[in-house]
Amino acid sequence: MFRGAAYIRLFLIVFFLSFSSPVEATVQDNEVSHELTIYVIPSFSPIDWSSPSKLYKSAINSYSESFFQKKEYPIGHMFIELRTPLCDSVILTSITSVSGKEQRNMVLKEKVGLSILGTPVEGRMETSHELRKKIDRFSAKKKLAFMQFALNGEAAKRVLEYIRRFTTKNSDGKSPSDQYGGAFWPLFENEGAGCSSFGMSALETTGFIIERADWFADLLIPMDLLGGRNNDGKRVKGKDIKRRKEWHSGEGVVNKDFVPLRTYDPSMIFNWILRQRINPDKTSEGFVPVKKMGTAKSKTAIPGLYYNARNIKISEDNPVFRKRSQASFFIK
Repeated sequence: MFRGAAYIRLFLIVFFLSFSSPVEATVQDNEVSHELTIYVIPSFSPIDWSSPSKLYKSAINSYSESFFQKKEYPIGHMFIELRTPLCDSVILTSITSVSGKEQRNMVLKEKVGLSILGTPVEGRMETSHELRKKIDRFSAKKKLAFMQFALNGEAAKRVLEYIRRFTTKNSDGKSPSDQYGGAFWPLFENEGAGCSSFGMSALETTGFIIERADWFADLLIPMDLLGGRNNDGKRVKGKDIKRRKEWHSGEGVVNKDFVPLRTYDPSMIFNWILRQRINPDKTSEGFVPVKKMGTAKSKTAIPGLYYNARNIKISEDNPVFRKRSQASFFIK
């Protein structure tokens, strides 16, 4: 049992540094193969998004349980794999923060409170070498699941355009992928991403509808729990978050009384995949249970769902990138 304010602070810091089955189908396909796979790793223990207090406490629990575990993801992770003859090699990647220094300063020195959920920090793309190791590690622990989408050629081109523009440096040597944060949506021009928004945006480019309530949490964060440079340097105490039993009602002015934030949660998606494999409902219509080996070294099959998205038509009037229509409290 961890005791004392020092331990609570430690786990809060770490939290803010991140951010069976039916008969398996065999997918046989004679068409040119374009496939996008979304991999999800769940949090070490469940994260409860139902209130600021429960989010705070459940995150601390997840970090305390994973404290002595190496290379774990206390609040989960998401990454993508794209296989297409339009590209010379398989793309396996995601985004992560470069280091925890910026976030440590925000939590300890600036005391930004729940602003840490969306405030940008320096980011970098993960390599296929890194992620293949994670596939082996987390599949062996049965902490990895996937959704695989068969795409048409146009959708595959759009995913490639998204990844290339997101990672391409401009004349100043900067790219959107240099910025990591929970409030970004990388299909908005020149925005960075968090790991889940990076993965979900890749899927959205294909025309697949990603607005599924089992995949995300919608938060209305009270302004008094948001501190730091975006809120006149306000300092937020941990006890104030722990005492708040409800999110904001939504009455009032956006970005003045409260700040909306949607977060796609890898754990929610992981649990949804496992549920739909055993007891499918309307939310998984069109999905087929499948399994696959992650890498040549993998010894454990990864559970997943397959969806044939080849027939999804994307309007020519629907560009890959668009301008953000509503200002974000977190992004200046």
